[in-house]
Amino acid sequence: MKLKKIFTLLIALVVTVSLVACGGKKCKNHHDKNDDLVCDNCGKHCDDGPDSGECTSHVDNNGDTLCDNCGTEMGSASVYEPKWDLNPTGFDGKGMTIKIKCLPVNEFNPFDADYTGDSQEIKMRHQQLVQQAYNVKIKYEAWTESEAWGNKRTTAIVEGYTNGSYQENDIYVVNIVSSWIPIIVKSKVLAELGDLKSGDVTEGILADFGEDKYKQNSTINELLSASNKLYGISTGKPTPDHFIYYNIDLVETAQVEDPAEMWLKGEWTLSNFKEWVATTQRALPEGKYVLDMNFPEFSIGLVASTGNQFVTISPIQKINFLDDNIITCIKTIQTLYADGYYVPGRGADDASKEFIAGNSVLTSGQFWFIKAADRFDAKSNDLRIGVVPYPAADDDAIVVETTSDESEALYNAQGEALSYNGEYVAGLDLENSKFRVPFTSSQCFSILDYANGKNGINATIIANMLIDLYAGLGDDPNLTEQLTEEQGFRLYLESLFDRPIDADVVMSVYDQTYFEIFEAVSMTVGGNSQYGPDAFWLVGPRICKDSAKDPYTELNAVYEKYRQALIDMGYNPL
Repeated sequence: MKLKKIFTLLIALVVTVSLVACGGKKCKNHHDKNDDLVCDNCGKHCDDGPDSGECTSHVDNNGDTLCDNCGTEMGSASVYEPKWDLNPTGFDGKGMTIKIKCLPVNEFNPFDADYTGDSQEIKMRHQQLVQQAYNVKIKYEAWTESEAWGNKRTTAIVEGYTNGSYQENDIYVVNIVSSWIPIIVKSKVLAELGDLKSGDVTEGILADFGEDKYKQNSTINELLSASNKLYGISTGKPTPDHFIYYNIDLVETAQVEDPAEMWLKGEWTLSNFKEWVATTQRALPEGKYVLDMNFPEFSIGLVASTGNQFVTISPIQKINFLDDNIITCIKTIQTLYADGYYVPGRGADDASKEFIAGNSVLTSGQFWFIKAADRFDAKSNDLRIGVVPYPAADDDAIVVETTSDESEALYNAQGEALSYNGEYVAGLDLENSKFRVPFTSSQCFSILDYANGKNGINATIIANMLIDLYAGLGDDPNLTEQLTEEQGFRLYLESLFDRPIDADVVMSVYDQTYFEIFEAVSMTVGGNSQYGPDAFWLVGPRICKDSAKDPYTELNAVYEKYRQALIDMGYNPL
């Protein structure tokens, strides 16, 4: 199924290389992204110095020690240091390899020539230090075609663990989707990282770190758990990644208002959305359609944006999809489909071929879809993509913040100051809003539960290694001011979208996320597949595409299965 690349610093804190201190009067140096030894002072390859393979130094007439390459005084280069002392376990891996299964590798491995993350050299330095501290080699290995996705991948993990092939090939960590955790743990493959109470780790491996060193976000913990046991590591906080993506060129062709501008002016409400859809459809060329969101994603997004959720697990645990508000949302989607605004035949596939071909305006997706070759691949497909939240309820209390100072204004799609009621738009106040963005699943790193691996390695040692690697990344010594998580997220968005307004839109709902477990429950109902019998990825499209079907009746028919699935996942629903 889909991969929710929620921006939780999971990838931003992934990998690195170290400063190798040369003794005596030798210049400090480090390995660059090509794994060449480079002088910290001058940036030249160390074999450019008088002695092949190392940057050396000399003492001048004033008694100062200078770099032979650039003449800089030694010790003037900034030295990178991790956030804390590495390897508290004292483990010696004796040069063994630790493989982490993931995909695509270039999003995780900073030594990859096509690495897509930021702070590449700092991350390389850090990984090198971690490797030295544990005396191991960390290798990122791509999932194969036989481990493609979903059930194939979960099956491969279970089989690779039980038949010993994963351990034989040094595979100790798997990067997986959180919604697979309840499925995989049934086979007792993943290591338990701690006991949970109200989202916090109370006992176990991660509890031993202490909050002063590492405390995993409570919402993340709930996402990566089963039966109140934690099975995954993911640093940072949940960030919004459940939006509508749109074809900017088709919006301009239809000569309708840009959805991002409507959102920032507080006008992207459900009634206005439906009117906008109808107006846009009338203006589009024949054979093109406005709506192309897959039906489960549309349902989950619309329910959340209007202030509801399919399943609650705190403070009460309950399946909510028979509530009036949710039934109303599904009926709204039924009507939009019946009125001819939807791409014919649309179902529950992640990425629509019609959107990629430029034949539809609005679709569902995640941020990673924009660059992924097997999703939108916007650059190769020459797509200009914008982003907007699902529409808010008509009675929502979203407040448009304005200013008379143009320098404080947000900008519209054309790069001009965005105006509203005679003033400039400065932002949105959602403090009293019921609008929310669902956080349904995320990547995480899970540890295979080997009791006694090579050289005595075990889950506790690997957990320490992962925390050192992902959360122990120190500050960049070359930056006078370090980025906050929010600033880093903004930079990530700017790397995806060409227009600042799209980053503004996403940042406006930065703190509006909540944990929606419905996707995992649906997969459990479907027998470990979103396309199994009675899973919502089958039930949802069937209801939404047939206005003769009563949503309440259809959902009531499977209600007990969803309630039982929640029980099987370790909850106690009403």
